[in-house]
Amino acid sequence: MLYFQQFQFDTAKSWLFYQEQKVTLRPRVTQLLEYFLTHPNQIVTRETLLNTLWQHGEFREAALTQSITELRQALNDNAQHPTFIKTIPQQGYQWICPIESRTLASFRLTTTVKAMLIVAATALGGVAASLHLLSGSAAITSQEQAVQETLMIAPMVNATGVQANAWWGYALEAALREYLQSSYQLVPRSQYPELLNNNAVNKLTLSLKPIQQRFILSVAYGDKHTELIVEQLDESFEAIATQIVTQLALGDNDKTNEKSVLNLAMNDYYRGVQALNEQGPQLAKAYFEAAVAQMPEHLESQLELAQISWQLGKIDTASHQFQQLSLNTATITARTRYHLYYGEFFKAQGLHQRALQQALLALEAAEQSQQVELIAMAYQLQADAFWVLQRWDEYQHAMNSAHALIGSRSFAYSEAQRSFYLANPPAAGPAEKTLLNLEKSKPVLAQAITYYEQTNQIMNLIKALFAYGQNYLVPVVKSEPSLLRALDLAQKHGYRHLEKQILTYLGFYYIQLHQGKKH
Repeated sequence: MLYFQQFQFDTAKSWLFYQEQKVTLRPRVTQLLEYFLTHPNQIVTRETLLNTLWQHGEFREAALTQSITELRQALNDNAQHPTFIKTIPQQGYQWICPIESRTLASFRLTTTVKAMLIVAATALGGVAASLHLLSGSAAITSQEQAVQETLMIAPMVNATGVQANAWWGYALEAALREYLQSSYQLVPRSQYPELLNNNAVNKLTLSLKPIQQRFILSVAYGDKHTELIVEQLDESFEAIATQIVTQLALGDNDKTNEKSVLNLAMNDYYRGVQALNEQGPQLAKAYFEAAVAQMPEHLESQLELAQISWQLGKIDTASHQFQQLSLNTATITARTRYHLYYGEFFKAQGLHQRALQQALLALEAAEQSQQVELIAMAYQLQADAFWVLQRWDEYQHAMNSAHALIGSRSFAYSEAQRSFYLANPPAAGPAEKTLLNLEKSKPVLAQAITYYEQTNQIMNLIKALFAYGQNYLVPVVKSEPSLLRALDLAQKHGYRHLEKQILTYLGFYYIQLHQGKKH
């Protein structure tokens, strides 16, 4: 626990307290405070903070300024006469308040309780009785600890490809500690390095990776395993912690059952997301319909059904479903996904101006969510529309923005990388840059195909195979099998829209090869 002025910062839970009252901060503001507290008296440049906490996004400078302002407000700090954060002109910021590190707050509480016991015991029978009470209390505590199972909550494996997402794992770990501290003897973080590879220690392991513009959290404890869909990386970690404790039957079940937000209908929604990723739209449709039957107002399921309708070739149905959706209570990620899906729907019909309008709305919402995947997809949609509209400078800007977002990330988690392929080069345009992108995309797509095969992500595998086959720098002996395999998978799993796209492209493909019979 770190103390400064009347504030306390719990380093284990990343919580800020003012005179023992919890202060609510946005996760990114909490990260900013934690960085300052771990670098006291140092002059920290804005660039350092941006590279550490805001690696991507057009508005990251503004986001940093806003977060500094929010942190000062939470600390009741004055920028002109600072107590905590001093602005160093032309250099950056400096934490100037002395910080004291002490034992956990529970130590202070225990000391207070012991003092109260001494007073009470003295009133009943003097100092000897008070000492007996204290020794008895210590014995009970020792017995409780003896029967408690030791548990290590291992640091979450951040497989999203975005380092900044690691904060959510820290927050989730803190929330799990809050739930489990009364039921287990939790291993302190200081012992992690020596115990992490010790198979004799019971471990709760966590891993986060992207799936269908969301995230999937895999949790394992011994022979128990569960997976949860995480819609967005916000303050939902406490609800997720509740689900983990409930589904793995950890800790005090009565307590977690009372606080559980797990709805049985959500199971169908989660299965639908998984099915959409691995099996195809037909099976996913059944799950999402079941979810809507139990939760008629569940926007996320309704949105997936609209997307699935046009993927299955039901254009009129999809149009009606999109028009009926209301965004009045939508989360920022659901709003972003709506505009992305609707934009793709318009693009599939050749309505590129309307697709562009949706792309702009998607980008605006995605920037608020600060999710790199969604921002990159919005730029992709823009780039596709700009290309068809022959707005080359804007196309290049959108492409460069998408590429900048994923330049330091693994290929396997990037939708933006696959937009580097071009089905048919236009009569005019930035040919040199196009060729460069196509050359770069070949190994990226080849690796993506391998990754999606290994992880059984069918829809992404079809798209990657289709993209690879359309890259006209790939030789025919490799591009044709890739296209035919994409077609076979699309037909087998019911992706009618993709099937139509691939068939249309194959027609032109065989014309170019002068293979009229195949055409």
